[in-house]
Amino acid sequence: MQQVRPLDPNHEMREIMLHMVVSVVLGGLLPGFLLGLLAFKVKSRWCPRCGESTHTMPPAEGSR
Repeated sequence: MQQVRPLDPNHEMREIMLHMVVSVVLGGLLPGFLLGLLAFKVKSRWCPRCGESTHTMPPAEGSR
């Protein structure tokens, strides 16, 4: 059985370049994503001294 060759003589080179580009893009995105997860800092929502919420409460109706 004879192999079918692609019509484009640069087909193999394009395929290799595509694999290289995809691996470089994924190789850059994955570490960046993981570093972003590690660097993510949640704002402090609780007072470290008393444990009270640091968010201000709206005034209750009729208290003015």
